[in-house]
Amino acid sequence: MRKDLVIIVLVGVCLAFSEAAAKNKKKKPASGGKPLPGGFQNADANNPDVKAAADFVLSEIKKDAACTGVTLVEVTKAKHKVVAGSVYDLKLKFKTAANKVKKCKVMVMRDLPDTASGKTVGEHKLMSSGKAKSKPSKKDCACVNFTN
Repeated sequence: MRKDLVIIVLVGVCLAFSEAAAKNKKKKPASGGKPLPGGFQNADANNPDVKAAADFVLSEIKKDAACTGVTLVEVTKAKHKVVAGSVYDLKLKFKTAANKVKKCKVMVMRDLPDTASGKTVGEHKLMSSGKAKSKPSKKDCACVNFTN
C-alpha cells in the first residue's frame, strides 16, 4: 500500500512539473523584452549609417528628373538588422519641390565591405521583402510619390 502511495505522489509531481514546463514554452515574450537574435532592432535616426542609408534613398529618388527638387526632411523611424551586411528599415519624410511634406517607408541593404578590392564601405541597395530591387516601388519611396 505504501509503495502505491509513493508511486502516485511521484507521478503527480512529475505531471505538475511537465504541465509547468509546457505552459512556459507557450508563453510569448513580453513586448519590450530582449530583441530576437537576427531580428530588427530600433536604431538611432542620427546614426551615421542610418543617415547614409537615407541619403542613398534620396539619391535614388533624384535619379528621376521629375524629382530633383526633393529634399530629405528627417528619418522618423529606423530599424537595423545585421545579416551579411546591414539592413535598414526606414520611415522617411521628404519635402517636394512644391514644399509638400511626404512620407515613405523603404528598406536598404548595405553589403559587407570588400576588403580584397580596397573598398572600405559596402554598397547600398534598395530592398523589398528581403530581395534586392533596382529602384523604389510605388508602395515606398518612388519618385511618383513626390510629383503630385
